[in-house]
Amino acid sequence: MNWRQLVILGITVLIVGAETADPAHAVATAALEQIRAHYQANELEQMAAAAQAGLDALGEDADAPKLRGSLWYWSAVSQEMLGDADAALAAYQRALAIQRQAGIRREVAATLNSLANLHGLRGEQTERLEALLQARDIFVELDELRGRAAVANSLGNYYGEMKQLEEALPFFEESVTLRREMDSPGYLAAGLLGLGISHRELGRPDEAEATWREALAIYRELEDPGGLADILTNLGNLARIAGDYDKALEAYHEALGYDESTGYRYGQTVLKHNLALTYQLMGELDVARDWAERAVDAAEDLQHPERLENAYEVRSTVREKRGDAVGALSDLKRMTEIKTERAEAS
Repeated sequence: MNWRQLVILGITVLIVGAETADPAHAVATAALEQIRAHYQANELEQMAAAAQAGLDALGEDADAPKLRGSLWYWSAVSQEMLGDADAALAAYQRALAIQRQAGIRREVAATLNSLANLHGLRGEQTERLEALLQARDIFVELDELRGRAAVANSLGNYYGEMKQLEEALPFFEESVTLRREMDSPGYLAAGLLGLGISHRELGRPDEAEATWREALAIYRELEDPGGLADILTNLGNLARIAGDYDKALEAYHEALGYDESTGYRYGQTVLKHNLALTYQLMGELDVARDWAERAVDAAEDLQHPERLENAYEVRSTVREKRGDAVGALSDLKRMTEIKTERAEAS
C-alpha cells in the first residue's frame, strides 16, 4: 500500500478546532492545519516538525486531549512515513494513552486502525490483527459506518497479505457495501480500489476491471488527480499483463500526468518503472532505456528500497537486451545489494 492510500483507505484522527481560547491551543491547532498541507505535498520532514511544534506549544498540560491526541497521531504517521518504525510506535502509543484516558473512543479506534498498519510493516501480524479487531468492535458499538468500512478494508488487506485470499474478499465487499450507504463518492471509490485488487489477486481480471472502471468514473467526476492516478495505474497493470500494451501505455501516461501535477513522487517512480517495462516488452528498447533511466533517477531521489530494486532490475533487463552487458551486470549487482539490504532490514 502506498502512503496516499494509507490515509485514504484508513480512518484518520480528525483535525480538530481549538478546545479553548488558550493561545497555546490556537498555535497547536494551526500546526495541525500545517500537517495536512505538508501531507498533501509529501513534505515529510516538515510534517513531523509541525507535529512536534504543536506538541511543544501545548506543553505538559493535561487538558485538550482531542487536540493533543491528534498531534501525537500525526506525529506517528509522519515518523512511519519517514521510516522510523520505533518512533512511530511510541507516538501511536502516546496518542492511544491520551485518547483512552479521555474516553474519546472514536479516536481510539481510528488510531488502532492506523497502528495496525505499522504492526504489519514491522511484521507483527498478531498485534496487527488484535488492533484491527479492537477497532472494529468500537466502531460497531458506535455504529459508525465510516470507521466500520475502513476497518473492513484493513482486515481485507491483512488477510490478503497473509495470502488468505478467499478470506480477504468478504471484508473488501463489506467495506464497499458500507460505503454505498454513505454520501461520500470519493470514499466509495477508495473502497472499490481495494475490492478490485482482491478480485485481481483471485485471478478475476474481468471483475477487477469492472470494479476499477466504476471507481474511475467517480474520480473523473470528482476531478481527483490522486484517485485517478491510482486507478489508472492498476488498470494499466491489468492491460499490460493481458498483453494489451497500447492500452497499458495510455493508462500509465495519463496517470503519470496526474502524479506530476500533484508532486506525488512515489507514484511517479512506480509509473516510470511501468513505462520502461512496457516499452521493453514491446521491443521498443530505446524508449524503454529512456524511461528506465528516469525510473532509476526517481527511485534514487525517493530512496525507497522496493522502488530502487525494481528500477535497477528493469534497467538491467533493458541494457542486456540492447547489448550493454557491462551496464546490465552493474545494475544487477546493485539490485542484488538492495534486495539483501531489504531482507536484512525486514
